[in-house]
Parts: sequence; structure tokens; C-alpha cells
Amino acid sequence: MPDVVGRTFSTTAQLRAEVLLISQSSSQNDICFIVAKAHAQETLEALRREFAQDLTHQVVDHITMDPNIAIVAVVGENMRGTPGVAGRTFHCLGREGVNIIAIAQGSSETNISFVVSDESVKPALLATHREFGLGVTGRLGTMKGKFTVPDDFDKPVPEIEDAFEGKSDLEKS
Repeated sequence: MPDVVGRTFSTTAQLRAEVLLISQSSSQNDICFIVAKAHAQETLEALRREFAQDLTHQVVDHITMDPNIAIVAVVGENMRGTPGVAGRTFHCLGREGVNIIAIAQGSSETNISFVVSDESVKPALLATHREFGLGVTGRLGTMKGKFTVPDDFDKPVPEIEDAFEGKSDLEKS
């Protein structure tokens, strides 16, 4: 269907809803995007109004929202041009049984973001930290004002703190 992307993000922009992540199939059949929790319900309602005729005539299959997700990002300046970072990332997540809902990577190649269920956040962090040999001290940083994260996410994660020492093989910048 032509102009789904334009209509989707025009509607979102009218609400002044901050889009935190976008993932789209190459055929425009599926668009997944994340907005701040504060704008999620109004964005859903506005999109359902915008696409009401398309939904009625089954030109658009569905518009849904999942409030129980989180964004995890693998970030590093030395990722740029380094073959295999995405493969290692998703391989380690697969080994741990972490289901990936959506993936996004910017053209800078310094960030791979992916969406997981709330209950998969800690396993995803543990797996990626283990895979890249990242040592963690103190508490894990959170952005509770912007992202939906589990209530206990800002508590120390001893498994990470105790298990990983030393430098990353993708030196942190």
C-alpha cells in the first residue's frame, strides 16, 4: 500500500510523539516503531483513526501496541567496519533463548538496537556483556523517563558484576 510510511509518521508527528526506534521490512508490509510510553496510547488511537478505512477494507491488517517491551542497544565506536558484530550479537542472544521482536541499525554502524520482551532484558544484557567481554561496575544505567523498563531494572545485577572483568574486545569509547 503506497504511502503507509508517510501517513504513519505524519500522524505520529502531529502528536509530537518522540519515535525512539524504527524497524521496517523492505517491502513496507510491516512497520514497527517505538514511542515513549507517555505517547503510546494516543499514537495507537490516532493511527487507527488515520487508517480506519484501510482497516475496514482489510488493506491494512492490524495496528497493535505492546507495552511490555524494551529496547536494548549494543553501542561502540569500534563497531564501525568490524565484520561479525551483528552476527555475534544475535548468535549469543539465540543461544540464551532471547527472542528478538525488531532490529534497527543506523548508517553510522556504531549502534545495533533491538527490541525484546520485558522479561528478556536481563538475559539479553547478560548474553551481550558476556559475548563482548564487557566488565560492568556499579548499577546498569536506565532511562526510565523514556523507555519502558522492568521495575527492578535499576537494581545491581550481580551476575554481570561478578562474572565479567577486564576490557572489551571492542574497546569502549
